[in-house]
Amino acid sequence: KSIRARKPAAQYADYLSSVYEAIPDGILAPFLANHDTGRAIGSLQARSSLERAKFAETILNMIGGCTFTYYGEEIGMVGSGDDPNKRLAMYWNDGDMTAQPPGVTNIEYAYPCVDDQLADEYSLLNYMKALNHLKLDNPAIARGATEIIFSDAYVCVLKRVWEESTIYIVMNFSPKSAQSYTLEVSGLELGGILDVSEENTSVSFMETGAQIELPPYGVCVLTAK
Repeated sequence: KSIRARKPAAQYADYLSSVYEAIPDGILAPFLANHDTGRAIGSLQARSSLERAKFAETILNMIGGCTFTYYGEEIGMVGSGDDPNKRLAMYWNDGDMTAQPPGVTNIEYAYPCVDDQLADEYSLLNYMKALNHLKLDNPAIARGATEIIFSDAYVCVLKRVWEESTIYIVMNFSPKSAQSYTLEVSGLELGGILDVSEENTSVSFMETGAQIELPPYGVCVLTAK
């Protein structure tokens, strides 16, 4: 819900606060969809907004914990209504399709097949691969204690500490406008960047911290020495 709210970053921060307060010692297992729910592309109203689909996957993964991806979500599969419609065959390519489950009433694929998306550097699938690599390179994203150090209408900044690692996650929730944020922490290094389009995030490091320029739906991870 927060991705389409009037003040999406603030609502996301409020949601995280309530979750962390309710489950202080648990390991979260968030997901956007499963075999009993409508596909995320539909609930996100993202059939015509690839950027929104990408960013939704990112803010889910930035919650922390063990994130689950229902098969097909990584290529933007759709399906709702009767349960078989939510369990369509994986769309590998146009010539390689397994049988559809019994009872299907609507067969539709909103985004290209796996093979086509692998060949497109700006596809949802390649974005998901980059997201997973970012998490592997920065294990604290999925672990440790979280502090929300800033949130306004469109920018949310999380601090996460795990063992000897401290990271800062800076996110722009605006679908249309760039946002700036100055993180005043010394000894920062770049942990990674996720951009939903050809517009790029830029980071300028200073002795006292970093100046971050985020395009729409841009995300930057910084690590503290």
